[in-house]
Amino acid sequence: MPRLDVYVERRSNFLRIAAYKLKYMLRGLSRANLSYRVLDRFSPNDAAERGFLHVDLTEVPKAFQAIHHYYPACVNGRAATISRLLYSRARLGPADPYVGPVIVKTILNYRGLPELRLHRTSNIVRRCVHALRKRTTPGYEARFCPVYRVYPSLSAVPAGVWTDPRLMVERFLAGRLEPPIVKYRFEFFYDVELNMRSTYDSLLCDPKTLIRTEHVTDVPPEVAAVRSALHLDYGAIDYFVLGGDAFVIDANKTVTETPFWMTEVRPMVHYMELAGERLIEFVRGSK
Repeated sequence: MPRLDVYVERRSNFLRIAAYKLKYMLRGLSRANLSYRVLDRFSPNDAAERGFLHVDLTEVPKAFQAIHHYYPACVNGRAATISRLLYSRARLGPADPYVGPVIVKTILNYRGLPELRLHRTSNIVRRCVHALRKRTTPGYEARFCPVYRVYPSLSAVPAGVWTDPRLMVERFLAGRLEPPIVKYRFEFFYDVELNMRSTYDSLLCDPKTLIRTEHVTDVPPEVAAVRSALHLDYGAIDYFVLGGDAFVIDANKTVTETPFWMTEVRPMVHYMELAGERLIEFVRGSK
């Protein structure tokens, strides 16, 4: 019997996506001779010693929401949702008296791409249809998963945004329409934590445009409160700091990263080493 069960929304998707940080951590288990298995179905009578819920969807399906009851410990077992509606403090309505730049984003995490990926891989017919339309229809994927857009003011937001249930409008907390942009990111796996302040040469903070990053010791209470409210044992939270107040813009429980960050950004490299060791401790039951 494997020592760890890793639950995902679809096994083939998880195995194909190299950027998941958990996959780096699982390599350490193999080196420590600790076995694990990747599952996309739950069988209550076939549970390993530890569990890890790594379902890359904004809303965890009901079939997975009771998994934590069957394990002595299960990472993110109680993290049923990361909907932005639960934590956004920058959301705006069309009549709000706000002056400044705004951003239109999806309510679903990561533009809803994980949900689309799950739908299009659910059977061979859907896989073929999606593949054909993606190749032949310009902007096909963006119609289902709208890209984030920044506007100089509320009045510039297209009228259709306000009636689209997929979308929300927030203050653009960077406060400016030209780079560089400074953003914070808090990563964690139980008591292993990394809090960074990074500067980017792009409006939406593309990781590939990193200019510099530095370690920040204190995690703002507003950020810690979001982690607690979402029941996150493992994940990442992006936020901006304005006038000493922290505003969370994104919470993620299935973290990915670009290869550059994993090999060249020293605080991240060190964090991943510690997170891998912490996973070994978790599986062994020593912590």
